[in-house]
Amino acid sequence: MIISGKLEDVNDVFFAIFNLFGATSVTLAALLNAGASRQKKLRTDLFSIAGLFLGFWSFGPYLFGREYVPKIAREEVYDRGILSRALESKALALATVGYALWAYAFALGFFTPGTLKYHDVLLYATVVDLFRDFSMDRGIFSTCIDFVILNTVIGGPLTEDMSRRGWFREGRNIDSILTALCFLLIPVLGPAVYLLLRPSLPESNSEKS
Repeated sequence: MIISGKLEDVNDVFFAIFNLFGATSVTLAALLNAGASRQKKLRTDLFSIAGLFLGFWSFGPYLFGREYVPKIAREEVYDRGILSRALESKALALATVGYALWAYAFALGFFTPGTLKYHDVLLYATVVDLFRDFSMDRGIFSTCIDFVILNTVIGGPLTEDMSRRGWFREGRNIDSILTALCFLLIPVLGPAVYLLLRPSLPESNSEKS
């Protein structure tokens, strides 16, 4: 993640996207974590770590080849170790929410000396500059496209995780879909808020019942 350098030379929106890229991967890893123990052929942890650097190039094949896990007990997830518990923790979710808010604030110009460019971001100037950079730098283009793809495909793991926790119920599909869309409306921040608000996984006894 970019945390230093000549920020005045970097487009504010791209700076935010670049930094949110890693947060997206962490959020996706947290959503996939609960079903990791049921994946017979794929190692969720390896694909998640690679996803921090490769984005959809890592998560894409994993999402395509993984098994759908709509139900799982809390004990099975926690028994996988410290990393699995960390990905389930509210502390990680809160840190991700805070990090996403910081990145969005930077995109809006809160940390650019002497300016507050929320009107530019929402309407014209900064976004136009970003599109101009697309044609000049393939790295910027590929990063932004990867970011958009990741925040599109994250809807599948999010609704699956909602099912595991009783938030996506049969017979209430419309309400459940609207709830999921609310979390997906704001990239990274919305799914991170979901991680913060989601209930714990059911215990083994309640899952069997």
